[in-house]
Formats: sequence, C-alpha cells, structure tokens
Amino acid sequence: MTTIQKAISTIEASQLLKQALGATSVEHVIEHQGDETFSRFLVEIPAGQVAYSAYCKSRGGLTHDSKPLPSVLPADLVDAWNAFAHSILTGDGVDVAYAAYLTARGGKAYAGHTAPTWDDLRTNKPDMAAAWADAANALK
Repeated sequence: MTTIQKAISTIEASQLLKQALGATSVEHVIEHQGDETFSRFLVEIPAGQVAYSAYCKSRGGLTHDSKPLPSVLPADLVDAWNAFAHSILTGDGVDVAYAAYLTARGGKAYAGHTAPTWDDLRTNKPDMAAAWADAANALK
C-alpha cells in the first residue's frame, strides 16, 4: 500500500474535526508545563449528536435494513435527537425519551414509515432497543 504524508494547518484540522464529529465549535489549546508542550482540541458537540453517534456505533453504522447511517446527524433529525437528549438529561428513562423522539418525528422512523413503539422495539427488535439505551447512556 502506498501512503502519502500531508501536513495540514490547525484551522484545517479544526474544520475536519468539526465536520466529522458534528461539533458546533472546536478550539485548539496549547499548554506548556515545564519543558513539555501539550496540544489538544476542545470540542463542543450538541447532546443530540452525542446520543446519535452512540446509537450509530451500537448499530454498527447501519439502519434496521442494513443501509448506512450518516455519521453526522442529518438536519431533518436534529430536533428529534435533541428532544431525546433533553429528555434523558432531565432524568427520564429511555422509553420516555424515545417517545419524545417519536413525537418530534411525528411518529415516523428514520426511513419515513411509522416507527414502532418502545414496547414493540423491546419485544421484536431488542438490538434496536439496546442501541437506544446506548444512546441514552452516552449522555450520562
């Protein structure tokens, strides 16, 4: 395999991180401690994106019918995932947060069809229910 080494600027690295993580801001921080210098990035990511990313990871990056999920939260799902995250962050359980997601989506699943209820997910699609639980746990 042939590889190419490319230097990128801090601004370009910040933009790539922002895009890849669905972040709202990225700050490059350089710290000096004695003779050592440390570099890190502080990234602000909306809670809905954090939950969605955990859901995607739990699902192996695939929808229920094996289609790829985008890594960054699609614009038409932002409100629904933010509703889910807000519900979890205020102390609700996954079932209530999933209901908040469904309300924001008008009862529709990612693909546009009628979404299953939480009880249906737990009974018939436990892998998907587990992914929703992983999304909730990512916020804790």
